[in-house]
Amino acid sequence: MVLADHAAEVAALTLTAALPTAAYIGFALPRRRSRIAIAGLLALVSGLLFLVPDLNLLDTAVTVGLVLIGWVSGLIPRHGHRFGLRQAALLSRTDALTKGLSRRGFLEQLAFDLQGASPDAIAALLVLDIDNFKRVNDDSGHAAGDELLSWIGDVIPPLLPTDAAFGRLGGDEFAVLLLGTDIQEAVALGSTLRAAVAERISSSVGVATTDDGESSWEALLDAATHAVILARHDPAFPVQHRSADHRPAEAGSRAEPPAVTFAAVRSGERPAAMKGEGLALDGRWLAAGFLTLALAGSFVVAATFMADGDTIYQQLVRYLGIPWVLVNVVIAVVYRHRINELGHPALVPFYASAILLGLGVGGAALASGHGAAAPIAGALFIKVLFDATMFDRRLARRLFAIMALAWVLILALGPPGALWIAPFQAVLLVGAARLGALGRDGTVAVTSVRLKLAQTDELTGLLNRRGFEVRAHAAVERAAAEGTPLALITLDLDGFRELNEAEGLAVGDRTLESIAGMLMTVLPDPYAVGRIGGDEFALAVPAASADQLARDVRTVREALEPLSPGSVGAALYGVDGDSFETLMQVADRRAYRTKEAARLERLKTLRGKPRRPGWA
Repeated sequence: MVLADHAAEVAALTLTAALPTAAYIGFALPRRRSRIAIAGLLALVSGLLFLVPDLNLLDTAVTVGLVLIGWVSGLIPRHGHRFGLRQAALLSRTDALTKGLSRRGFLEQLAFDLQGASPDAIAALLVLDIDNFKRVNDDSGHAAGDELLSWIGDVIPPLLPTDAAFGRLGGDEFAVLLLGTDIQEAVALGSTLRAAVAERISSSVGVATTDDGESSWEALLDAATHAVILARHDPAFPVQHRSADHRPAEAGSRAEPPAVTFAAVRSGERPAAMKGEGLALDGRWLAAGFLTLALAGSFVVAATFMADGDTIYQQLVRYLGIPWVLVNVVIAVVYRHRINELGHPALVPFYASAILLGLGVGGAALASGHGAAAPIAGALFIKVLFDATMFDRRLARRLFAIMALAWVLILALGPPGALWIAPFQAVLLVGAARLGALGRDGTVAVTSVRLKLAQTDELTGLLNRRGFEVRAHAAVERAAAEGTPLALITLDLDGFRELNEAEGLAVGDRTLESIAGMLMTVLPDPYAVGRIGGDEFALAVPAASADQLARDVRTVREALEPLSPGSVGAALYGVDGDSFETLMQVADRRAYRTKEAARLERLKTLRGKPRRPGWA
């Protein structure tokens, strides 16, 4: 029979069609549909191979096994993609210091939970505001302030009901959402929280409740904000209550489910530590990929040992098989817990894996006697797909070259009768590279947008504290490695809280937006500009000398003056310190000394008469 004469060729063609299909099923389809589709594909492949008379059972097992591994190879980037999105959501919705929700995350949950609450249930929003927190930063530096905020983030959650939400609204403001409570319980909880925080620092608490279950989250937040202002100015009653105005949400508006809930954060879900600005990759998926390659290696080695004969190619697989498997297992173990370090990994293990796999696949294909027509040659597709999905383009291309060389050797050393399959396999390998690149580019594009949001201050559009620290640390590393000039400039606004209380939050927000716009343009080519606190900003700039830094500080101070009273401090890399933390401490101390000098000068000028801050 014709099929019997070309059994291996039929198996090879089947694999050529089935491998990219399996990989696409794993990458593109939802979990349930993916399982159904791969089961159908495996049944189809098995049925087709069953119809081929005299097909070697080993070739049949290799073909079916590689199709299954191809599906797993497609699942890996899909799960990596989902993990990256989840990490970006966690980064943008959680507060790194307090381990609660960020302002964005808390307001998302507030809007959704309030919309889904029963009309008869009372919802309560508690806002806890730390008294004199700015003085902690001024007197002891941002490190002490950060430690205090972190401590508060540890103290408050254990005191809350299990269904409560907790987040940090601003620099020194925390919020708690309670559903199905009453006014007395909400006020009592506010007193409990205040007493717990009083171990380290005093605070004021505003409690707002909905009377009819129909007030919007904006109305609830406004009421809580006014209540906390009343509490701050009335030490005899540091916990104040106000009812939210009857202000229903706009007709037809529906709050989206929160990307991250406090329940998830409370259960221990945390974003991975950011070590750069790149893609948020989880080492688990990298490890899973290399374990898949190790599994394929074990499969090939076992098949070669089971085969009859003792050719040089079989010996090659037997001698290289164990190192092939071990190298991939070692890489999987090493990178299991390493996040965001794929930009510049140690490349020797990756090249070793590719070389051993290429030689192993080549030896197995030649040992079968079918050369390129051997089904095992399809393993090269899996390796190319994995590399293109997981690594940057330069490394993926180098590893592709190794796989292509192994394929060319199989063609050259194999039987001439197998050359007919070369065009099909060439398309298969190029398609694998392209499919993997598309998967990786999609992950990078989507996740980088989320990461940018995670590093951006929602109000001003500047970098938030997390984003500024990432950029500033990178600038310090460049300065240390390449000698590039660097300085940090910090701005601390004076009387900003009083402005918010006297004129309202909207005026304060417009002031912050104006200052942000000024900082983006006042100095040429800054490395980073960020809002690192409620009324604190910072810049990383390329100042090469103390004189240039003094000019930059004077420029910033003059631009700030018509917008807001404030203090400016600065520190020069190499003169005031050689680490981000040291430079920030020096700049903070200088800003505080500037503030104190200005305060003493005002007291001397005004002769002790009170005067409202001169806001524009």
